[in-house]
Amino acid sequence: MLGLADRLPARDAAVLNGVLIHGMDFDDTHIPAVTHASAAALPAALAAAIAAGADTRALLLAYVLGVEVSARVGIGGAGGFHDVGFHPTAVAGAFGAAVAAGKVSGLDAAGITTAQGVVGSMSAGLLEFLADGSWTKRLHPGWAAMSGLTAAGFAKAGWSGPPAVYEGRFGLYNTHLAGRDTRPEAVGAGLGETWELMRGRAGRRPGAPAPRAGQPRSRGTTAGQRRDRRQIPRDDRPGRTGRRRRPGRRPCWDSATRPRPPTSPRRAVADRPVQVGVFLTHQQPAGRDPQAAPDDRLRPVRDARVYADPGAGPCPARKRVVPGRLRRPRPGPVRGGLAAVTERIKLYASTAVLTLPPALVARMATTIDSIAPGRFGINIVSGWAKGEYEQMGLWPGDDYFGYRYDYSTEYVRMLRDLFVTGRCDLQGEHFTMNDCVLSPLPSGHVDIVCAGQSERGMRMVAEYGDYNFVLSPGVNDLEVYRESTQRLAKAAEATGRDVGSLPLFMAIMAETDEEAQAKWASYNAGADAAALGYMSDEGSKDATADDSGTARTINLPEGAVNFNMATLVGSYETVARQIDQVATMPGVKGMMFTFDDFEQGVHDFGTRVKPLLG
Repeated sequence: MLGLADRLPARDAAVLNGVLIHGMDFDDTHIPAVTHASAAALPAALAAAIAAGADTRALLLAYVLGVEVSARVGIGGAGGFHDVGFHPTAVAGAFGAAVAAGKVSGLDAAGITTAQGVVGSMSAGLLEFLADGSWTKRLHPGWAAMSGLTAAGFAKAGWSGPPAVYEGRFGLYNTHLAGRDTRPEAVGAGLGETWELMRGRAGRRPGAPAPRAGQPRSRGTTAGQRRDRRQIPRDDRPGRTGRRRRPGRRPCWDSATRPRPPTSPRRAVADRPVQVGVFLTHQQPAGRDPQAAPDDRLRPVRDARVYADPGAGPCPARKRVVPGRLRRPRPGPVRGGLAAVTERIKLYASTAVLTLPPALVARMATTIDSIAPGRFGINIVSGWAKGEYEQMGLWPGDDYFGYRYDYSTEYVRMLRDLFVTGRCDLQGEHFTMNDCVLSPLPSGHVDIVCAGQSERGMRMVAEYGDYNFVLSPGVNDLEVYRESTQRLAKAAEATGRDVGSLPLFMAIMAETDEEAQAKWASYNAGADAAALGYMSDEGSKDATADDSGTARTINLPEGAVNFNMATLVGSYETVARQIDQVATMPGVKGMMFTFDDFEQGVHDFGTRVKPLLG
């Protein structure tokens, strides 16, 4: 038993070790396969290795093969296991466990094939635990590990198993995923050349105080990584130490930000870091010389980078609409530049689906990911502001109001196919792809962020997105986001996916509440009537929008001056306290901010508000 002195029979130990590894969802995740690959492979390999008296090298080889097979079986399901109610970690994990146990037990290729055929009749695990939080999820990888051990034992005893267990008429994919698009060929594609093990999500989100369910987890670190972290001298470089903190860089933790221990197992899973992101402005501030030195013009971006600090979340582009002028930012080049000069913050670029082909966006995303591995994502803009697109000759007609989320759904499906498999053959209503190829693939999962506020928009996010920007009106009214986050959580529950809400805020801060309220009052008094009129006219053109849609919400009278984004108005202490309250809302995984004075606001948030956050 891992971490315990107890010794149990091999199969019992495999079950309980699987429970221990996966019980609180701290284990590694292979995103394309949607599996926790180590949770079944390691217990099976460990139990079989001890039973066989194998050495460490044999154990590690079996573990690697188990993870590889689990990941590939999950990828073959093309994301469909969740859709029909199966837990991929349990289903795919059983096959990986059978291979791991078979390898370390001394089975030859025919025996390992047989073990997979046998374990196919044991691979199971239902997602019904999502309804009430039952503990069966914790049991799944341990049960898969035990099934793998059992199947390997039968194979060693001369039992037979169907060799076409994956692709056969009544094999895994034709029974568990009948009628759905699957990729059984992915199980063996590039085997021994392309290692899915390396695509597992390694490491916490930068600066995060603790891993949690649904977030990236750490793989086992290598001996070299542990040596570097402890600053043990390298054997090949006498007198030199490993990684050193750069001068002036803060440690990941200090006394003010060190995580508090959980008060219960449930809180250990529920308590999680909440990301903080900043919308980057692409406008020249008033009085700024357009011909100023580049370093001066980029000061707002540089400040955002500095004050985001380790632990900052996404940094999407911010759109500003001005009547008669094109103000769509160029997010790709900007994110590419930021990727080269940052190390920790995530960078999300907005793409308006009517302006850029999905294959081109996938290529751009992969290029930026090569500069900033694992830190780049895409914000999908379905587009409702007719005037923005008409001026470029890109508006497809007013019928688009009614099908823009169907259009965007196909767009995101193509991105997912290209990012995960490197190919797309989608024959859709709005797009046609004929063996479109993306190579090389991104280093890992590329986050998709949407901003669906209507029921249809949230359904799209629940099916294909990772995060959803949530827009609600209100001033110092934190409850405005509770209903929206609950709607998204309900939609995500129906799809069996982990999708988080990112509420949007404008922060207007000052030394005192009274000073901040005076600033807010002055902004309302000096509102640009022409710009607000333009926005109202654009929003009224979508006759299909419901009351929760952006086109309606953004133009409500009370907060139209800042697009009806929820506004936090108060002293630095008041704003910090409000942020802490929002962070406790179920479903909230981060918050996005913009400021009345961007440069000063970013500076004040980083120096005055962030240190106060609990």
